[in-house]
Amino acid sequence: MEKTNYPFSQSPIDVVIPSTPKDLDTIDLCIQGLRENVENIGRIVVLSEVRLTDKAEWFDERKFPFSRFDAAYEIFKDVEEANDYLTWRDRLFFNQILKLYAPLVIPNLSPNVLLIDSDTIFLNPVQFIDSSGAGLYNAPGGHPSAMHFEHMERLLPGLKQIQPGLSGIVFHMLFQRPVLEDLFSRIEKHHGVPTWKAICHTVDKSLVKGQCAIADYEIYFHFAFSRTDQVKIRQLKWLNIVDNLEILPELKRRGYHHVSCHDWARSKRELYEIAKKAR
Repeated sequence: MEKTNYPFSQSPIDVVIPSTPKDLDTIDLCIQGLRENVENIGRIVVLSEVRLTDKAEWFDERKFPFSRFDAAYEIFKDVEEANDYLTWRDRLFFNQILKLYAPLVIPNLSPNVLLIDSDTIFLNPVQFIDSSGAGLYNAPGGHPSAMHFEHMERLLPGLKQIQPGLSGIVFHMLFQRPVLEDLFSRIEKHHGVPTWKAICHTVDKSLVKGQCAIADYEIYFHFAFSRTDQVKIRQLKWLNIVDNLEILPELKRRGYHHVSCHDWARSKRELYEIAKKAR
């Protein structure tokens, strides 16, 4: 993929937090951590079906130009199958599309938009753009999923993982408008339909129930690093925790930049405690 230079800016970093009621335990901590630790922060907007907090702005996800049913129908091209899929109450797939579109749909956002999971909490200062306005990213590696990269290449042929073992999934991602508009333009030129439909048409239908069959952060991360040398990787110290939010001050003292306390991990912990008591 040929390289280019994007017209980045040092505009404030607006933040969008996709959320649901299951995140009520962490969303205010997420907002507080952002305000205290993100350099050059601007607006903070919670994206959800209902207002969940008065600590930030709210944008109703139902104002987006597509719905969960619309996405499901584009996957299956069958009303019955689409409705059956929606009974799973599985938002994983839909949330990926919401996050990709949020910087372009929510009115008057900065060209620099940080998307962050509502169960991710920043504890120490973090910089997301350099002196030229180019994005700074964390890339912990780990075990990236092959299905994400297979979908990525179906979505935009030629778009590949930039380095074996390298993943952009760290529960937050800086989206910069010039990169995102370039990505959408290329996808839409190839498929001849809006990007959200192209994402639905290229997903493996057998994988969308119960797991995250696409990865918005992987798509953006590997596209950005494939297209320009302006963006850079800088490592952050972070940790997944289960449910003990009382240890946050200690983790802050130990220099962790952020932690994530995922709902699925909390649910597993609750089930374990119930099973233990039943023995």
